[in-house]
Amino acid sequence: MLLLDVLIRYSAVGLLLLLAALAMRDARRVRPAIYAVLVCVSVAALLLSTAPEAVRFPDPFQSILRILDGPNVGFIWWFGLSLFNDDFKLRRLEWIGFSLYTVPVLAYRFNEIGLIGDLPYTTETVINTVSMAMMVHLAWTAWAGRGDDMVEMRRRVRLWFVLALALVAAVVLQAENFLYPAYDHELSIARAAVALIMVLWGLFWLVKLQSEHLAFESAAISVPIQPSIDPRDRMLHQRLIGLMEGEKAYAEQGLTIDRLAETLEVPEHQLRALINKGMGHRNFSAFVNGYRIEAAKELLSDPGKARVQILTIAMDTGFGSLAPFNRAFKAAEGITPTQFRQRALTLSE
Repeated sequence: MLLLDVLIRYSAVGLLLLLAALAMRDARRVRPAIYAVLVCVSVAALLLSTAPEAVRFPDPFQSILRILDGPNVGFIWWFGLSLFNDDFKLRRLEWIGFSLYTVPVLAYRFNEIGLIGDLPYTTETVINTVSMAMMVHLAWTAWAGRGDDMVEMRRRVRLWFVLALALVAAVVLQAENFLYPAYDHELSIARAAVALIMVLWGLFWLVKLQSEHLAFESAAISVPIQPSIDPRDRMLHQRLIGLMEGEKAYAEQGLTIDRLAETLEVPEHQLRALINKGMGHRNFSAFVNGYRIEAAKELLSDPGKARVQILTIAMDTGFGSLAPFNRAFKAAEGITPTQFRQRALTLSE
């Protein structure tokens, strides 16, 4: 049993560290890669720190590993959110959720290594509750964004991601609650096996052999694929532009891709492909909000509408409330609608 544990555990650790090194080398500018490195290092530390006592690192290395593995669920939460949200940034919600999990976990770790005294008996309950809440939120985020996602491969991955997350949560989190400590060793091996399966899937997904290197040749220079309209979709593209610009379909609150496809009388998958591959938009909200922001800028710049409330402009251009309008406008223009109006009206004078 010990040999099986070591084979699974240290294979997973080695592959996790390899994946982290590749992410740091090749994908530093891609935001999910940053969180992938944190996940890989933290999970590798978890596998090492929970190894059978016969093959554990001596102190102080064991204590350092226990501290490093503490935030692993928080890092997994961040990583998952960054995969499915092109505009993901660490905001207040992400830091609060991370702190609610990490602070009690680190307190638990410091108690294990004797740096602080006894903790309230509810600490473990808090950790389990918050970690489960994070996984539920992540699964909901992955699933809820399917309708808005224009990237077909990512839409398919969302379903498998949710199923994998549910399986991991059931096997690792819930099994520990019911089977620990009677089957502690078996649970530890199961945790390592799940990590090994996940990292193998990640490597097959991300790593590609460059056959040119085996022939001692330079790899071909890759030219970024520019969005281009398929000749078969040119008529649909013209109708879509006419609908959005001429008939101002974007002003319909709660407009969805299936509603737009129904209006155009085309299959939804065909419209998704046009907006994504032909027009270069990764999600439907970004496509629609582009029209809404331009319409709002026109209204905000009009001296004759200087007394019209910003909420009214937001509603007239298709936004359901003021907060999403402010967020989308600032993300697109770098300033708030109020600041934009003040600047535009000053220039017009």
